[in-house]
Amino acid sequence: MLFISFKNLIPAGIAERCDEVLLCSGVGKNKDLIGALQLYLDSGLWRKRHVRILGLAGHIEIVDEFCHNNPQVKDMISVMPQVDDRNVVQAYQKAAWVWCIPRRRVWKIDCRGTAVRLSRGRC
Repeated sequence: MLFISFKNLIPAGIAERCDEVLLCSGVGKNKDLIGALQLYLDSGLWRKRHVRILGLAGHIEIVDEFCHNNPQVKDMISVMPQVDDRNVVQAYQKAAWVWCIPRRRVWKIDCRGTAVRLSRGRC
C-alpha cells in the first residue's frame, strides 16, 4: 500500500491524543531498534512517557531481551501486534509523538502526501 492510501483512512474530526510515544520501527538492516531503545533509556524519557512500538510483526525478541537487561523500563515499553492499515492510522493519530529512526532515510513524504525516494545520503 502506498503512503497516500493512508490519507483515505483518516477519520473526520480530531483524534484524542494520549501521552505515549509511537516508535515506528521494524526488523532489518535499515532499522536501528536497539539504538532507539538505548536512546529511550539513556534520555530518561522512560520516566515520563510510555513507548509503543509499531512494525515488528511479532518479532519481539529484541524488545524482550532489552527489557530483561533493563528491568526499569519493562513496564514502559509495549509492542503492538501486527495490525491492519486502519489501526496504523489510529496509532499515529493517538500518539503524543511519532518517532521513526531508520539507519538511513530513503523516503520522504512531500506536501501532497506522495512518497518520494531520496538518493543515498540525502535527507
